[in-house]
Amino acid sequence: MKKLLLLFILFQSHLFSDTSPFIPESGQESVSIPNPADLSSNWWSFFDVKGDAFDKRAEKALAYFAQMQEKLPSASYQKSTYLMDKVQIAVNTLSNLKKATPPIPPSKPAFQNTYNLASFIALGNTQKDLSEKIDALHTKVNLESSKIKSEDIYLDTLKAEYMDLDPSDTRYLLGLEIIATRMNISSDQIRLKIQQASLENLKIEEEFLEEEIAHARKVLVVSKEDLTGINSALYAQESHSEAAQQEVLLIQSRMSTHRDRVTEQQLLNAFVQQNLEKIRLIDLQIQKNIVLLGLNSEDISLSTLYQQIDVWRMDIEKIQNEQTIRRKTARVELENTLEELSQTSVDTEMYQHILTMNETALVQLQKIEQELYLSEFLLDQLKLLISEHYATFKDKIAQGWHSTIGFFKENASWFEKRLFKIGETSITPFALIKFLITIIIIYLVSWLTRKGIIRLGSKHKKLNQAGIYTLSRLFFYIMMTVGVIIAFTTIGIDFTAFAYIAGALSVGIGFGLQSFFNNFIAGIIVLLEKNVRIGDFIGLESGELGTVKEIKVRTTLIKTLDNLEILIPNSELVMKKFTNWTLSEKIRRIRVPFGVAYGTDKEKVSKIIIEAAKKVPLTIEEKEPQVWLVKFGESSLDFELVVWVNEYTTGTRTRSTTAKYLWTIETALKENNIVIPYPTRDVHLYQKNEPSQLK
Repeated sequence: MKKLLLLFILFQSHLFSDTSPFIPESGQESVSIPNPADLSSNWWSFFDVKGDAFDKRAEKALAYFAQMQEKLPSASYQKSTYLMDKVQIAVNTLSNLKKATPPIPPSKPAFQNTYNLASFIALGNTQKDLSEKIDALHTKVNLESSKIKSEDIYLDTLKAEYMDLDPSDTRYLLGLEIIATRMNISSDQIRLKIQQASLENLKIEEEFLEEEIAHARKVLVVSKEDLTGINSALYAQESHSEAAQQEVLLIQSRMSTHRDRVTEQQLLNAFVQQNLEKIRLIDLQIQKNIVLLGLNSEDISLSTLYQQIDVWRMDIEKIQNEQTIRRKTARVELENTLEELSQTSVDTEMYQHILTMNETALVQLQKIEQELYLSEFLLDQLKLLISEHYATFKDKIAQGWHSTIGFFKENASWFEKRLFKIGETSITPFALIKFLITIIIIYLVSWLTRKGIIRLGSKHKKLNQAGIYTLSRLFFYIMMTVGVIIAFTTIGIDFTAFAYIAGALSVGIGFGLQSFFNNFIAGIIVLLEKNVRIGDFIGLESGELGTVKEIKVRTTLIKTLDNLEILIPNSELVMKKFTNWTLSEKIRRIRVPFGVAYGTDKEKVSKIIIEAAKKVPLTIEEKEPQVWLVKFGESSLDFELVVWVNEYTTGTRTRSTTAKYLWTIETALKENNIVIPYPTRDVHLYQKNEPSQLK
């Protein structure tokens, strides 16, 4: 029994040993073939080569895997056959993709000197086809990306399971699965790159096509023969549209006395045909107006045309909405018909007839989609032709007015919907708009009044400027208060009760007059001395840092670095010590420490960091940044970036300045492969009684 156990151990150690064949590479070191039973951390580097080198390595690896497979027990051998086939397929796929030619970016096509109406419309159809290709390829790219993510998760699961196993048959089989999965991921990554390149090429083609369409608008040539042909087509299309409408009315009349599946399907087909004829009629009408514009016809009025464009836009949107309903109805009807046809007790001939009509409806719906795209294209081009070549300034104003009116007409019902209630008053979107407009008007009037008072004071130097500032602030707040009351009144809210509240509050005003006057006088002193101005960055004796936002009658508003708004009594700015960082200068010098590994080129570090610092918007261009070597650290050369900054041109907060430069320094060092060291510790473990080694 012991002999058998020793033989088994020898057999397993030979089969799953860490030693695998080496492939001599010309001019390079020999490369080890991955052992499926004992994959190293960098095993994929064996296959991560290009061209014929991959084929040669893959061939030798497959031969090595096959040799190992022959030594497996019969049960494991059968399982390995499937995995070997899987690896072989993955190798073939990856080999073909590695040899695939990447998509070549398209070159810009030569544009025609002139375009007639037919070639201009053809550009719209080309744009539609290109848009569909882009959408389809974009979907493929998203699916491929999702597939790669799923495969990565699956590979991580396999690796975790693999690490828990000792070298064995099971580990060998799992190693083959890992190899096949990793190759599939590599294939998908190459396929994704090809798809992304193809997508970019299609987008470039789309840009070229948009340029060609813009060029075609400028050189579009139309003739009276075009107008004659369109008029003839319009006459015929109007007859078709009227006939389709009559067909709908006829079927609806018939359904009032008799209703069955066939009649319902006929009505669906009639509605679809009616929309198809209607959208074709719109296409021809737009084409006619394009031709009339090109002929500079006196029969066309731009103001009337703007109104007609709104009508066409609404008709197109209506057909689009109906398309969704009709398509859904047709698909449900198709499913029901196919399900009923599967039954043996139904009238097969009738349901075959319904099925044929349903298929016709689906085909017509697809035609409507194409016509809708063409209609939107022609409508957009018509508007661009008007604005680029024919519209005067007056016409452009009329176009904007009609667009605004059209928007409100389309959304009129929405503006009257109740959003919420305040008391017994219903608040609608229209009421909110009135409220906001009133507030804006009152604010502008108050602001202009305040600025006017300040300007008046600046012209008369003998006037007390602090008093002028205070007066302007009082006028502003009084007018804004009145304006808010008026704004609330416009939406129906009664403010009668507020008068009683104001009377009750007036009783308690006198109790705080002493503190009020103290801060009022202090505010005047602050304004006259100009030691503190709006926008100054100050530090208070209490340690608070912030920017002065407003100097009011009683208090000064300071916004801290944490975006907190603090109201400081004006007396603190007179009686207590504070620091004004921007009293005379708004620039300062900062030092940003950083470290790099020993052995790094100091001149290279200096050049990289200085260039990076110059790109930060805070950096003063007139003062060259410097990099100083300040210390030999335990694990790094310690430097300091010395740079002059102006934090007030960009609105940057003082404490975030260092963070910006640290971020920039780390990015620059990483991009240039410069190591940022960190302290390391070696842990040594000693064991007195070492286990004896088996010999």
